[in-house]
Amino acid sequence: MNREQFNRLVRRLEQFAARHPSQYKLRCATLALLGYGYLLAVLVITLGLLALIVATIIHTGRLSGLLQILFVLMVFTGMILRSLWVRFPPPEAIALSQADAPRLFELVDQMRRHLKTPPIHEIALDGSFNAGVLQRPRLGWLGWHRNHLLLGLPLMQALSPEQFRAVLAHELGHLSGNHGRFNSWIYRVRQSWDRLLDHLQRSGRGTWLFDRFLRWFAPRFNAYSFVLARTHEYEADRCSVEFAGATHAATALVATQLQSRRLTDIFWPSIYQQIRTSATPPTELFGAMAQSLRAPLPPQHDRWRRDALRVETSNDDTHPSLSDRLRHLGLNASEIESSPLTISAAEYFLGEQLDEHIARLDQRWRAEVEPQWRERHQQAQQEQQELAALDERAAREPLPLDDVFRRAQLAQAYRGDEAAIPLYREILAAQPDHPGANFQLGQCLLARDDETGLAHVERAMTQDCAATLPGCQVLCDYFQRHDRDDDANRYRQRAEQFQDLLALAQQERAVVTARDTFAPHGLDAELLRALRERLIEYAEIDTVYLARKVVEYLPQKPFFVMVVVRTRTWRDRFRGDDAARNALAECLVNKVRLPWGDGQISVVSGHRHPLVRTLRRIPHSIIYPA
Repeated sequence: MNREQFNRLVRRLEQFAARHPSQYKLRCATLALLGYGYLLAVLVITLGLLALIVATIIHTGRLSGLLQILFVLMVFTGMILRSLWVRFPPPEAIALSQADAPRLFELVDQMRRHLKTPPIHEIALDGSFNAGVLQRPRLGWLGWHRNHLLLGLPLMQALSPEQFRAVLAHELGHLSGNHGRFNSWIYRVRQSWDRLLDHLQRSGRGTWLFDRFLRWFAPRFNAYSFVLARTHEYEADRCSVEFAGATHAATALVATQLQSRRLTDIFWPSIYQQIRTSATPPTELFGAMAQSLRAPLPPQHDRWRRDALRVETSNDDTHPSLSDRLRHLGLNASEIESSPLTISAAEYFLGEQLDEHIARLDQRWRAEVEPQWRERHQQAQQEQQELAALDERAAREPLPLDDVFRRAQLAQAYRGDEAAIPLYREILAAQPDHPGANFQLGQCLLARDDETGLAHVERAMTQDCAATLPGCQVLCDYFQRHDRDDDANRYRQRAEQFQDLLALAQQERAVVTARDTFAPHGLDAELLRALRERLIEYAEIDTVYLARKVVEYLPQKPFFVMVVVRTRTWRDRFRGDDAARNALAECLVNKVRLPWGDGQISVVSGHRHPLVRTLRRIPHSIIYPA
């Protein structure tokens, strides 16, 4: 189901739910139970067959043949159980106690009693700009949840106590029994299915058992529950109004948007700018963040507000847009004023323990980012040395275009757009269709409101489909900044259409079989030579075949298929060679990358494999040995 089909289904379900709410809920519940029923049916049938074989062995005393079937069924059952067993680790956060934050615990208890929510087993603090309830099922996808209320310290630093009350009431409102246990149940089921589907995709174990059913079930259940989830968001907003009042609920929504934008556009860039000069991350991150959030909003906050209010509600997210949420609260955005913080929610609710929590979160953040920080600092030093060397070469002799482009990229990163623009123009004077130079020059020009950058970004998207999504984002941001909503929506729709096309292309490339159509790889001798130099390191490789799969979607983005025939050893004849093939495949994927496009590397045993037989018929497919 593509995006347009999903949107049509959601619109149809919204109309149906409005006209026939009881029938809609019945269909939604039926679909949810059908999903669980399918998973249970697979388990029950498999366990039933296993029990039948065991009973037959016990009753007849026959072992011949039945032991082999029993072994296969046991392996099959184990694979099913492993694929469905989703582990939900506890959140990585600082657990709070009643003694740490008595005001906070008193507020949560008061809200729980009023909203009739299930117990909150833990209240914890983390470093995110967010708040929410994490429900950890003790029995995997079967449920029996343990509820964790996760509060982000940056969010508490950004809001007043009254605004934070509104946010907390919204999050607990998702568990409220006042709006119907059915709604809360569907909310939990939706979360459970999201986690299970993500687990199956990441693990890859046993997915073929559920693939056809889930490809039918997942988008339909998502659409049916989506309508209810959207309604649930509005109901949770009403909980905010009950506890904090409409004004505080509205100012909390606006303040969250503006403060988040301040962190994204100003605070975090200033932190990561330090990578160039410091080998270690800063020691007092969250204290500096609190100071930044308490400062008056910068002049560009009016544009941030307009950008946030301009966003329309879409089916990409169950959360309604800011403007729609304010409208449902009965307030006009123009009536909401941003006032500076006198005391933050963090100060009010965490009290004397705040400094200790800040120190612990600082320590956690440093431990988490320090390895990448040191690596990126070293890379920055090397890149600045590389830039200096390119400058020296350019002063002596003309550089090849690839080196000019590299110099322009480094100059832009370390000296700013103004230093890079002449270099990008130099590249385009020699090669007008250079996609990278067009994109970067267009982005630089648009950043300083020079509309000639539009043509450059368009040309980059025409020459390289990989530039489509970032190009649409750059153009959409530019048009939004200049209040040209129609143009911005046009590029937003273009990005959505390309995402649908990209999903079809990924689906087409996900599976490779001998029945696919292949063409010669078309690579030049230099690329093949470099590839052979990497393959020669692996003594167990016998032959390597390389071809290009003929694809319907995004054919300009080639998809290569490499099949490696591994030499079998005498040990393989006794122990099997699955482990050896998997180990070789993992090494090849990590070290022998296909730098010229997407691809798949498969390791097989013997030249009788169907893929080998198919690729052998493709001209010039044998690339190793030469």
